[in-house]
Amino acid sequence: LDQEKRRKKNYFGYYLGNFSWTILGGIFLLSYVDFFYDDLGLNDAYFNLALIIYAIINSINDPLLSIMSDRTDRKRWGSRRLIYIRWGGLAWCIFFVMTWFPWSYDNQLIIFFHFLISISLFDMGLSLVISCWMALLPEIAPDVNQRVKLSYIVGIITIIAGIFVVIFVSFKDFGIPVFQVMSIFVGIICFVLFYLVGTLVKEREEYMDDKPLPFFKGIIETVKSKSFMIYIGYNFFFVVNASIGIAYVFIYQLITPLNLMGFYLIMVFNATIANYLGMRFQRKMGMRSVILN
Repeated sequence: LDQEKRRKKNYFGYYLGNFSWTILGGIFLLSYVDFFYDDLGLNDAYFNLALIIYAIINSINDPLLSIMSDRTDRKRWGSRRLIYIRWGGLAWCIFFVMTWFPWSYDNQLIIFFHFLISISLFDMGLSLVISCWMALLPEIAPDVNQRVKLSYIVGIITIIAGIFVVIFVSFKDFGIPVFQVMSIFVGIICFVLFYLVGTLVKEREEYMDDKPLPFFKGIIETVKSKSFMIYIGYNFFFVVNASIGIAYVFIYQLITPLNLMGFYLIMVFNATIANYLGMRFQRKMGMRSVILN
């Protein structure tokens, strides 16, 4: 009975984490281009330069943040993942709110630095929290069937969160001050949810005691892992495909914000259906056959 209660708490905490980061990520995705490019009038050269610099920063901080989590002394801090979801989530929410308070309305250089610093800090918070959140999955659901079911439910929660994203973004039509107030409200709510994740979910002791490999040896062992490299290749082309699709949407803009929001909801809905079909086929065919076919 105690194990079942613990399992339900773990799952519920995991769902709360998904709901919270979907809200923050969805609002940012649908708002940052319009805010900096249209509302603040950042010119093309500065906008593209900021994105290039951000891409470089992003490629560096992602692995470093994961290494930091793996090397965290759990005896000192109590966990390797939850501490970053809880307090990293607080920092992420602060970065989210700070994004929507302009440093300047007319100085292009200041707007450029505001844009660059905002997207870099926001992505750093996103990478830290979501990587730790994803690392919890094998701890709370060691069985592959449990993970598939969890992923399906996460897809449903993502759709629900997407509806809240659409509602929130619509407040931007009432002006930047209203949007700023709503961003503070959302930041507080999301932090509370991240804090609850750290309270409800418990890390498995056997995973917490794993000692990470030295940096360069870890890279060598990673490259030597055939299954992991195959997964990296799959993920690379998946990201390329998704990025091309998103770029297409932004280039052609879909005329109005309502259509852009509709695209977001359609994307989430399709992902949920795909998760459901994957869960059904996985039981009959196995995960490998589902991916290959």
